[in-house]
Amino acid sequence: MAGIEMEKLMELNTLVFSSLEFLFRYLPLFLLLFFAVPDRFKLFVLFSGSIVFYALGDPQYVFLLLGMALVNYLFGRTVGKGAKRWMAAAVACNVGLLVYFKLSNAFDASFLLPVGISFYTFKSLSYLADVYRKKIPEERSFLRLAAYLCMFPQIVSGPIMRYEDALKGLTCETYRLTRVEDGLKYLVAGLAAKVLIADRLGILWNDVQTVG
Repeated sequence: MAGIEMEKLMELNTLVFSSLEFLFRYLPLFLLLFFAVPDRFKLFVLFSGSIVFYALGDPQYVFLLLGMALVNYLFGRTVGKGAKRWMAAAVACNVGLLVYFKLSNAFDASFLLPVGISFYTFKSLSYLADVYRKKIPEERSFLRLAAYLCMFPQIVSGPIMRYEDALKGLTCETYRLTRVEDGLKYLVAGLAAKVLIADRLGILWNDVQTVG
């Protein structure tokens, strides 16, 4: 994860998808609540659940995450009209914030970047670029866009999903218990790949850097 040493990441147990805290506490509670509420409230549960997930691991930057979601929502409402100056301002705002934290981390080894800042910055820029180029309409619902930008399965380690690909799911009309089995298969396969391959390679890479 960008800007966070593996030792520090392991301390943020809730943000590690292979942790017992996530698998046996957070995830079951989230899924129970998500499927228990009516469809019209599912988007709110996804958004609020993502914020709680982020706050459990990196609480000091929750308002930064929310602030960037609001700023990029407002930028989306303006760049959709084809205003080049607003698109330039949006890029400068997002990239400038990312560069600030990257430089702070480079000059101060004890300074930790906000968790997932690279991912939600580039997700924001991807959304704004598609709106500017008229590939997708501007999102008028702040809740829907914020749920996309803050979505907890992706905010920690990606991948960066384009907004048009996420939009169908964000309408919250396709969630059915019959699809849970397929979702669990992907979860188990991804978890196995992370624990057995990715985590081992991460430890090896840290050892190589330490020796170097």
